[in-house]
Amino acid sequence: MLQVGTAGQVGDVEMQDLLFTTVGPTAGAVLVEWNLQASSQGAAGLWDCHARIGGATGTKLTPAECPASTSGTDSGCNAGSLMMHLTKSGSGYFENMWLWVADHMIEYVYAPFRLEHRAL
Repeated sequence: MLQVGTAGQVGDVEMQDLLFTTVGPTAGAVLVEWNLQASSQGAAGLWDCHARIGGATGTKLTPAECPASTSGTDSGCNAGSLMMHLTKSGSGYFENMWLWVADHMIEYVYAPFRLEHRAL
């Protein structure tokens, strides 16, 4: 999905506050491929960047669309191969990087704390 540099390339890059995600079945997808070698220590990196496969409205990989399977896999629910591939030529500084294959809906995390208005 996102290629940072090419094999053997040296340079500088800074990324922050990004979300890398997929929609629907994307078997074999690599979300981030990091080839870039930092020109100096700390010159190439990312922080507060997250990769998430499924688990959110709009991904077409929710429990409603991909219910739990007791045997085998559903080919319509196969998503991603790698969330990040740091190649042998790449180097970088990575902080607060979250790589998550969803095992639940993120929208439901705060559901128990929602207030409901009921007539008495």
